[in-house]
Formats: sequence, C-alpha cells, structure tokens
Amino acid sequence: MNSTLITVQLTGLSCQNCVRHITEELTPLPQVESVNIDLVSGGTSTLIIKADSSLSNAEIMQAIDEAGTYPVLEITRSH
Repeated sequence: MNSTLITVQLTGLSCQNCVRHITEELTPLPQVESVNIDLVSGGTSTLIIKADSSLSNAEIMQAIDEAGTYPVLEITRSH
C-alpha cells in the first residue's frame, strides 16, 4: 500500500459524537488505515487520515457529507 497522510481542515464539529460520526463513515473505506480527529469545538478541527494514495478527495468529501454538515476548508496530502 502506498500510504499518504491526508489532512482535512473542517468546521462544524462540536463534540465527540461529531468525531464518531466522521470516523464511522471513513473507517470502513478499504483504502483507509487510520482516522484521527483533533476536535476544536466551535473552531477549525483537523482530521488526519492515513490511507492509500488512491483515496480521492471526492470519497473523503462524500464520507464527511454522510456524517453530517461539516464544511471542509482545505484538504492537503503528504507522503
């Protein structure tokens, strides 16, 4: 697996339930190895996904959309 770290800056998270909803949507994706969220209630939270580089931004956005209303500000990738 060609792993990459994907950092997503997003807003709208207010509690651990928000974290759980996003984690539950992303974790089952076959390319995803791990999901970690630094919750900043009322501010910009950071979602870090360790995944195969084939995981597309569209797949990430769809999973976040399924979890709830969490506006994404930025998605960056590093190897």
